[in-house]
Amino acid sequence: MGKGQRARELRAQDRIDNPKKYSQKKKNNNKSKKSWLAPLVFVVAVLLVAVIFISSYIEDNGFILRGKTAIKTDNFEVNGTMMQFAAMQSYQNFLTNYGTLIQYFGIDTSKKLSAQQYYDEDKTWLDNFMESAQSYVEEALVYAEAAKAEGIDLEEEDFTQIDNYIESLKNSAWQNGYSEKQFLSMLYGKGVKMGDIRDFYEITTLADKYKAKINEETRDAVTDEEIEDYYFENIDAHSIADVLFYSETIKIDKTLSDEEKEAKKAELLANIENIAAATNEEEFKSALEAYLTAKAEAAESADIEKAVTEGLNNASATVAKSGISLKEAAEWVFEVADKIYVRNAGEIKLFVDDASKAEKADEEAEDTSSDTAKEENYTVAVYYMVSAPRRDDAATKNVGHILLSFDAYGSDAAAKAKAEEVLDMYKAGEMTKESFEALAKEYTADTSVFYDNVASGEMVDEFDAWLFAPKRKVGDVEIVKTEDYGYHIMYFVGEGAPLWQAECLDGVTAEKTGDIFEGFEEKYPVTVDKATIKAIDC
Repeated sequence: MGKGQRARELRAQDRIDNPKKYSQKKKNNNKSKKSWLAPLVFVVAVLLVAVIFISSYIEDNGFILRGKTAIKTDNFEVNGTMMQFAAMQSYQNFLTNYGTLIQYFGIDTSKKLSAQQYYDEDKTWLDNFMESAQSYVEEALVYAEAAKAEGIDLEEEDFTQIDNYIESLKNSAWQNGYSEKQFLSMLYGKGVKMGDIRDFYEITTLADKYKAKINEETRDAVTDEEIEDYYFENIDAHSIADVLFYSETIKIDKTLSDEEKEAKKAELLANIENIAAATNEEEFKSALEAYLTAKAEAAESADIEKAVTEGLNNASATVAKSGISLKEAAEWVFEVADKIYVRNAGEIKLFVDDASKAEKADEEAEDTSSDTAKEENYTVAVYYMVSAPRRDDAATKNVGHILLSFDAYGSDAAAKAKAEEVLDMYKAGEMTKESFEALAKEYTADTSVFYDNVASGEMVDEFDAWLFAPKRKVGDVEIVKTEDYGYHIMYFVGEGAPLWQAECLDGVTAEKTGDIFEGFEEKYPVTVDKATIKAIDC
């Protein structure tokens, strides 16, 4: 037996004779392992917590996005957090305009926009608002470059306006019991800070300022001849006509025989042909009244008189071409030859829209029909010209306002009190348009003070009601509250241009400024970093 073998046997026997000796040795070994393993586990845990904390801190403060450029030109750039603000501001504006209807758009305000599909398209609601924001930012950067090239910069009143907006956000946060960081995160997502908002508005305010200058100069240079030319090039969009009309559609079961279908059509056609035989307004109304009465009696209407009255009221209308749903009728009413409308007062015509014939023509052309409905529409309409088509000369108004918004002052009461204070300032001064404008530049939350050629129905109801109130006279000043925005100190400037002229002036101006902007786009190219925009998640 070798020495090695004898040594191993002795150690084995020693383990049998002295078990405690070797048991203690093992315990000592385990203690040794634990002595370095426990600190390692602790260090790893601390590192994990630190990583999570740092990641959360970085996200909450927008460090990564702020360090990346989303869109830029030679002298201006919008970083990731500024772009996030732009997209979420677009969303906030959407909520302001459609807040009561938001459920119908399928948006869940408690969830991230990036997690909600935009209708059936292959994009999210965040993508939708981001596209809108990107278009606006690109345009703003181009105008900012053009402004810089012309030596135009922000002035004290511009910075004051930006300061007021920033203060309004801070006040809103305080009024609603949030910290500044919480409030901005709630509105615009994590990471957006007041500095981002200020930087964003310094660029866009400069852009808007120069854009307004270009628009004003271009508008002032538009000639009467250009307005006339634009009107005739777009005549249908700026004309109206007074008509008496009646249209009725019946649904015919496709399973009926051809004879049964034709019988139903013939019955409706005969009734409307009787109305179409009228030679003047009185005959038209009388024939229509007789038909509506017979129809209501046959249907055993609960209130025949009401049904007939409503039908007669609906038959009388002032319409634009776009307001006539039956295409053939619209073309007839507003037919033009050599820049002159063909129709004259007293003309009348019957129109038949037979869906079954249209379907048959399609089937003959394609040998197939995509229509799977069990019914087909048959429409008969009659139009009587009360007046020949004419230019839409509806009245417009020129108005100024100073908006003291709920958001800016945090509450209804605070906004109202400020409006009253500013109105007192106006009354204590010269009470002129110029003094009104000076106060507006300091206090208004709107980007514009004066609006020219405002048509009825163009503004919110309360604004519109004040502006178009009877006996409104130049220089009238009053506070008006609108539910969505706040308190407006209104200033009536005077009458505007006829609606057709105002619309054509806008059209010519838009075409010319569009050409100017295209020139700017070529001169000041924009670079977009799609990866930075894609990284925005809110």
